[in-house]
Amino acid sequence: MRTLDTVTVGDLRARRLVRSHDVPSSANSEIWLISAGSGDILENTTSTDIGFTFDGGNPSVTAQIYRVVGASEIPAAIAAESGDRITITIPADGIAFISLIASGTTSGSMSNVTEDFSALCGKDFLGIHASTSSTSAESETATFSGNSTADFAAVALKSAAAR
Repeated sequence: MRTLDTVTVGDLRARRLVRSHDVPSSANSEIWLISAGSGDILENTTSTDIGFTFDGGNPSVTAQIYRVVGASEIPAAIAAESGDRITITIPADGIAFISLIASGTTSGSMSNVTEDFSALCGKDFLGIHASTSSTSAESETATFSGNSTADFAAVALKSAAAR
């Protein structure tokens, strides 16, 4: 089984927030974070190299990259599931990011969230990246409609202004 060991953005090392608990042998569903906020080295960066280091060779990867302004870097909730759905609780004025990998299929979609990316990635796996927000604290369930089991990783962040 290959696992993702490090992610770097420019020369900075990102921090893993969540990894799916049933990582397939050829791909990972994970969410990593690196600060690019006010006063950070990446604050005014518009482009940079992103590096992935795996513990084995020839991995498949799809990268979900967002610049989030005004969110806490401390997760309010994390979730990792295998199956056809994942539920995460989003705090008031918060946002959630969901990563899905479905091996052995080339099609499917996620409901109840905004699909930001959906495509065949690598050899015979579907990658879907999604996001959703909430003005009031609520649980959100994203459901995969594909013909295989999916591995999900999700993280919810609260507003940086929330106390």
